[in-house]
Amino acid sequence: SRLPVLFVVVAFCILGMFSFWHLTESPPTWMDEGAIDQVAMNLAQKGVYGYQIAPGNFISTEFLTTGYPVIYPVALSFLLFGKSLFSARVVMVLFLFLLAISAYWYIRLHELEETPRLLLSALALLLLVTFAPLYGHGKNVLGEVPGFTFLMLSLLCLSFFEKKIHTRILLFLSGLFAGLSMATKPLYLILVLPAFLFVLVVLKRKSFSFKEKLLVLLGVCIPLMVWVSIQLNGGAFWAVFLYGNPEQTSLIELIIANSKRFFSEIQPLYYIFLTFFWWAGAGLRKRRGVDISTTESIALLFSILNLFSFLTTRGFYRYFFSSEALALLFLPSTLYYFLKYHWHAARTLLISIVSILLLVGLQSYELIFHSWVSGSEQSTRAAALTRELGILAPKETVFFYHVPEAVLFLPHDNYYQYLQFADTVVRGKEFIPLLVQGKPDFVLVDDRFPVGILPVLLYKEKSQFDKYTLYEKK
Repeated sequence: SRLPVLFVVVAFCILGMFSFWHLTESPPTWMDEGAIDQVAMNLAQKGVYGYQIAPGNFISTEFLTTGYPVIYPVALSFLLFGKSLFSARVVMVLFLFLLAISAYWYIRLHELEETPRLLLSALALLLLVTFAPLYGHGKNVLGEVPGFTFLMLSLLCLSFFEKKIHTRILLFLSGLFAGLSMATKPLYLILVLPAFLFVLVVLKRKSFSFKEKLLVLLGVCIPLMVWVSIQLNGGAFWAVFLYGNPEQTSLIELIIANSKRFFSEIQPLYYIFLTFFWWAGAGLRKRRGVDISTTESIALLFSILNLFSFLTTRGFYRYFFSSEALALLFLPSTLYYFLKYHWHAARTLLISIVSILLLVGLQSYELIFHSWVSGSEQSTRAAALTRELGILAPKETVFFYHVPEAVLFLPHDNYYQYLQFADTVVRGKEFIPLLVQGKPDFVLVDDRFPVGILPVLLYKEKSQFDKYTLYEKK
């Protein structure tokens, strides 16, 4: 029993070290994180759930693909600890720890009695905390890790109901956490909802009574209704589901391009290998008469849908993060099930431990030397933005040209901004003429800025730092 305890302690030490290591700089803050932070900042300071595009002028967040389950906690952190990137990212660290706890608890509960449950669940936790994308996506204020955390909590509650405590409140909580996951990002809405409905209504229709299914559905509906009332309005509802393809590129082109990536890029290849291995293990267990639990059935269907949905998106790795993490969590038990049909228990266990620890070592090497987090260990973006913008007086007007991540570092709200998240998602365009007229005192741009917009007779370069240039009026 000491070995699993040692693995768990080491895992949480690794999680704590990499979660807090260079928290505000690694990874560097960027556009999507800034867009979410802005809404939380406005909510905390002015009680407005929206974007400021001009002093006192706020617009809706209907195009934002991260919902209130992330924004509200970040806004609360701003109220308690002040407006800063550190305050925002501390919330994400809490989500990382909550994910690790719920994932470990779930896998430990999920394992069958005849397996070394403590050891397999501890190995699964080690795989999760050495997985580089966990920190690349999880330390930034984004929706992927929080949404996955709520999904794991939902599966945990449902697993408790099935195996330990037949209390119907657990079904309501499972639905509630599933609804929070869906409200966090559209990705989870289009994957979690059909997975839950299909498994509970079709695949396991006799395992749950009508009242029990209704409790799950009630739990799901409450967070979704709050999401619709807070973030969406009218015709904007369906636009949210274009999050993965806002330019509305041909689906055939996207499917062909993304399919090629499974043969040419390491991360998609790793994802597809882990996923297919998990699916094959589930198929083997099913063929040998081992029952697939309700929660694993939901997770399997979720991963199948996620694979097809990824093919129709712009192909960002974070779009398959949840499925890849699920496959990692199920990897130790899947490997154990494969091996135990060929060797006796002691050899099976030894080979499983050695194989998983080798993979943990490879993942750790990737995390330390070749990940987005390690590659940005020298970043000083947050410090530079604080230094350059923190000295600007409230009477000095600032124009942010498509740099939403920088707004958080301005100590006042006397600013305009132009946002372009895609060709079809542009806000603040009506204020571009102010640049031509030389009205703002300062203009902050990055390396994507079309220089011809800014009249050289009216502005001069004040400073260059990181990827940004700050102009001031002559």
